Amino acid sequence: ETLPGLYVCGTIYAPLARGRHPLIVSPAGHWPGGRYRPDQQARMAVFARMGAVAVDMDIVGWGDSERQIGREAHTGQHAMQLQVLWSKAVTDWIVASRRDIDTTRMAATGGSGGATHTLLLALVDGRFAALAPVVHLVSHFDGGCPCESGRPVTLAGGGSCTPELLSAVMAPRPVLTVSDGGD
Repeated sequence: ETLPGLYVCGTIYAPLARGRHPLIVSPAGHWPGGRYRPDQQARMAVFARMGAVAVDMDIVGWGDSERQIGREAHTGQHAMQLQVLWSKAVTDWIVASRRDIDTTRMAATGGSGGATHTLLLALVDGRFAALAPVVHLVSHFDGGCPCESGRPVTLAGGGSCTPELLSAVMAPRPVLTVSDGGD
């Protein structure tokens, strides 16, 4: 519960082995099916098979979140802030509630809007050892949806951009960026 009566909807994938595990946080992106997409579920399951606790969550107003607050919330003026709050709340909750998380090995990844929220999560939480934003490394516009550009973060300071923010937030920690050539 992030705000009274408002819940983050997500899925946790955990390895069968005992011991301390890395955590991978993966906000879902702008694809039909959200976190229920077969490729998303397969990726998260592979993370768990590789030994990580992986958690994904719906973006605001999509998937199960849409049932709580409606689809229009996705383009509302506070969608971006709410999504960042969700990602941070999920990270904090997982770390606090699971004794098997190795907090020195936390990573975040996501594609499209999930990539934007991966970066924004790293901006508000310095515990991430690695990031892998996928298909959203833009230098010429701020997001593409109010959920990622409701407050023009990447245009702050007279015209910053995602690559600059990513470098500033993560240096010298590792970052893998993946582009499809159109982002």
